[in-house]
Amino acid sequence: MLSIAQFDDDFFCLKETKTSIDLMTKSNELKVTYKSYNSSYELKNDIDNNIFPYDYLILDVYDKIPDCNNEKNIVQVILNSLNVMDSNTKVLLFTKGSTSTGTVYELKFDISTYPNLLTENIFHKDNIDNMVNYLINDYLKNNISEKFGYLNEDDYLLKAEINSIGFSSVSLVIMNIIKNKNINDKILVERMSSGFSGASVFKLHYNKKVSILKVSKDKKKLANEISNAEKYYIELPYQFKINISNTDYSTKDIGAFMIENVPEGITLFDFLLQTIDKNKVEDFFNKLFTNNNSMKSFYANNTVKEEKYKAINVKFDEIHRSKIKLALVELKPLLVWDDKNGNILLDYLKSSIFDNIRPEVITKLNKIVICHGDFHSKNIMKSNENIAIIDPGCMKEDFWCMDICRLLVNLFIEGFDYKTKEYYDINIIHNQVELAKCIITLKELENGSKNSGFIYAVNWIISNVKEIYGEMFCEWEFQLGLLREFIQIAYRANSTPPNKRAIATLAAYECLMSANENLNNE
Repeated sequence: MLSIAQFDDDFFCLKETKTSIDLMTKSNELKVTYKSYNSSYELKNDIDNNIFPYDYLILDVYDKIPDCNNEKNIVQVILNSLNVMDSNTKVLLFTKGSTSTGTVYELKFDISTYPNLLTENIFHKDNIDNMVNYLINDYLKNNISEKFGYLNEDDYLLKAEINSIGFSSVSLVIMNIIKNKNINDKILVERMSSGFSGASVFKLHYNKKVSILKVSKDKKKLANEISNAEKYYIELPYQFKINISNTDYSTKDIGAFMIENVPEGITLFDFLLQTIDKNKVEDFFNKLFTNNNSMKSFYANNTVKEEKYKAINVKFDEIHRSKIKLALVELKPLLVWDDKNGNILLDYLKSSIFDNIRPEVITKLNKIVICHGDFHSKNIMKSNENIAIIDPGCMKEDFWCMDICRLLVNLFIEGFDYKTKEYYDINIIHNQVELAKCIITLKELENGSKNSGFIYAVNWIISNVKEIYGEMFCEWEFQLGLLREFIQIAYRANSTPPNKRAIATLAAYECLMSANENLNNE
């Protein structure tokens, strides 16, 4: 329960502040008590008699308080009273007049002796909403954050991601989860690797359970993802599904869904990071893709329609192309290529046409199937001998090969050299691009002392991708699918180091060249 008091001798200022508080606390689903004072004597009397149970006090700065020597400014008098009563009430300063600095320093007293001051800023009548928002954010940080923490306190990327969404919004979502689930333990938040959907994904650990919280500022898009998940997830092979229960915790500002019943176990990424046993890796992928009732049969049984080849690039609208264009400029020192190479990529992404890749040459229709949509190695779980596919929020009808393409690119870009200095080394770009060419042309990679689990996985996919897709498989289409996944890495500056982004960009160009050549040879 948030409690606020306000002193102002101007009735209209009190009314405006109360309206703002009502609107903001209603949108945040907070319960609030509010009391207005237009008598400074009554305010001081309540404080002095210890009948002032409010979390916050909004004080009109330039009013004078009577019955005090020299009619001292009310701020100093009230702060002194709060000090005497050892009150925890936090004070925000407010004025409807002009100020010279907009801070408490112009009041000419030592603010260090007044711990109740929430901020040195003096809020103005024209910014009442800003003042109320500042107050509510402080309340949420100090009351709700006590009920959740971080699985890793040093994960500053997680903290930055929460702040970018809005700490108060995320805190409110977690507060509602705590209330609705009657959670007694402190919730611990863990960052997950988010896909390309734009939503942020977190693991919530509580009561010996693990759930996924998916949040986004784009409420409509997130709601559509959840709707698609409910529509398509049921079609997955039964042994890969979990009993998902999506609960809507959206607020006025963000969309938020908690996905319950996340299986215990490790991600495919962590499994490949740990294992050096080729047979175990191959057994896992056989179960996932080629055994009875696996993803192979899922794709074959969920061919929805046929469309022309340009469907491969539906993702690259003007916004995405502008991001890619900016990335090409940023990465130019690492790419070591002629500007025309980048222009070729951009032109292709704009029109889906390059050399032999054009409607008048191609008559074959592409298959559209139900895809997971975010089929990377951290959305595939291994628990003992069981496999679970999680986070189906991006499930949709898409180009036939996109799940495998995303998984391959994820294993190669994120898995190779993980947790080594080479992961960031710009001197290995050329060698890594040569490995990418092998993947693009379906040639197995040589095994080395590093990355063995990921190499086993990549080689298994390369050797079995034709079997997985059967008559749908077409090499040049597959290469354009890889291009789509590689090029998206180029602008992921917040999560991918520059050398990896450069490798992905160069690999995307190689995909286009190989696809064009293969089409010519058909």
